[in-house]
Amino acid sequence: MTTVTIGTRTLAEFLDESTDFTGFYFNELEDWYSVPQSKAQNTPRPNAHGSFGGGPDYREGAVVTVKGGFVGIDEAAALQEMDDLKLDWAQGTQLQITVDTVLGPTSRTVSIRFLTIPDHHGRSRFEFTVDVFARDPLRYGPAVGEHTVLPVIAGGLVWPITWPITWAGGGSDGRIILNNTGNADTLPRMLEVTGGLSLGFTIDEVGTGRQIRFERLVPLGSTIFLNPRTERAYIDAPGNDVSGFLTRSDWPTVPRRGQTVLQFNALGEATNTIDSPDRVNPFNNPSGRRALTGYSLFGAGTLGLDVPAGLTYDIVGAVLGIGSAGILIEAMTVGGKLLPNTTYTFSLGAIGGTGVATRAYVGGTGVVGAGVVGATVPPSTSAPTSVTFTTTASGTVSLYVLNAATTAIGNVIYFHDAIIDPGATPLGYFDGSTPDTYDIVYGWADAADNSVSTRSHISARPTLTARTAPAYW
Repeated sequence: MTTVTIGTRTLAEFLDESTDFTGFYFNELEDWYSVPQSKAQNTPRPNAHGSFGGGPDYREGAVVTVKGGFVGIDEAAALQEMDDLKLDWAQGTQLQITVDTVLGPTSRTVSIRFLTIPDHHGRSRFEFTVDVFARDPLRYGPAVGEHTVLPVIAGGLVWPITWPITWAGGGSDGRIILNNTGNADTLPRMLEVTGGLSLGFTIDEVGTGRQIRFERLVPLGSTIFLNPRTERAYIDAPGNDVSGFLTRSDWPTVPRRGQTVLQFNALGEATNTIDSPDRVNPFNNPSGRRALTGYSLFGAGTLGLDVPAGLTYDIVGAVLGIGSAGILIEAMTVGGKLLPNTTYTFSLGAIGGTGVATRAYVGGTGVVGAGVVGATVPPSTSAPTSVTFTTTASGTVSLYVLNAATTAIGNVIYFHDAIIDPGATPLGYFDGSTPDTYDIVYGWADAADNSVSTRSHISARPTLTARTAPAYW
């Protein structure tokens, strides 16, 4: 069933008089699908048939007539709705009229030019005729927003390879595709560009040479709004006009039953919004493995640096000659560096030994159960392993690399990339030199290979959003 909505009033399609119906209805919709008159002037040819060319057939605005009415439960309801209707439609403000059919809705922005309401003769219903005028004669389908960031090269395997293997996130070509399924050419409804951009940006229509060039700082947190219909620009609010910084304004168009590709590029430097670190690695190990004297790394209960509760921290490896049952990597207090009643994963990027099988182990009074043992890694091999455990309300958690059997002094077991991650999924080793990915950046707090390293997510980049709607005659 077709409906017509004018402002906030929705009119149902005319129903049979015998139907028990109350509310607004329409029974005629005139010229909604018509093509308005051409504005071209015809000049007769005095000595030949026909006329001289009148130029392009640009169209006048569209006039649409809707005839309908209202059925109430009594006369008072009808009179009240009559007053409310004039309150909405007689104020001289522009409204939107939408006609929704089986093919979907199309809309025009209109002003009310004439509203006729004959005498209702004391009945509980009244009829009306309303003429509306649309300056833009086209009908538009629902608007769709497309979004892109600046071009970013990303993807592929992060080198050097660590365990778990890290694949970089997807990149961006900085392009937007705008589609128009309608039967009339159209312009984008609005283009929006967010900061930070030190010198501005360009938006190119690929394949045509059209370009929008905006040369001004766009700070982080600000947005430039570009209106192709008014050919104006403002920053953050309509009163902040910055159209003077448009040094080139060849506005893009979207052809009927076709598409347009827009390319977004920065002028000068682009600044991303980077969140606080979600992982902290208080150690560094540029050589890959570190040989130590003794059976404990950094001493029981000591990481050498306070790490905020709930963050991930990494312990980077050692090669030790031992004859005992295992190596205590770290002992931590629940409620200190580990949260109580929380699941963690203890991962070892590579463990192994010469003549001895090895495995990861988590135990202590702070672990639910009697302790958790990881998979055994055969002698003279190198393989990753991880153990998921849950902390108790208090106590101590001890992390070990164990011999799988009693061995003689002189045999070597080793570990590398020992990591504690929140949750049941290991995230992998990193330091400040790990290559950035599309949405993650790594850094050193101070000197490279000699300070804390962090991992942070990029929560926002300079973006281009284009809103467009299919256009119809």
